Amino acid sequence: MSQFPNQPGGMPPVPPVPPMPGGGPQPASGMATGALVLGIISVVFALGFFWIPVLPQILAIVGVVLGYMAKKAGNTAGTATAGMVMSIIALAWGLIWFIACTACVACATSPMIW
Repeated sequence: MSQFPNQPGGMPPVPPVPPMPGGGPQPASGMATGALVLGIISVVFALGFFWIPVLPQILAIVGVVLGYMAKKAGNTAGTATAGMVMSIIALAWGLIWFIACTACVACATSPMIW
């Protein structure tokens, strides 16, 4: 006689599988997608369009803010993180160019003392 007579094949009952916490990866939100797009545009502008000095920094700051808001809203997709990283890279690159250009202009316009 089987130990579990009510089960087919005499097997013990299988407990139900609990759901995964968080429900798996979430789709990217609009804020996360906006952060990624602004991050990409700000990197492209920071690397290639030097005659527009302020635009990449403004776009990068907005991209960082959108990425942070998307992460705080619970978005676990990598879109918000990628947007924030690209925006931070654009901010750093813009800051380096600003410092370099300021130093270059300061050297070019200062009187030579010899």
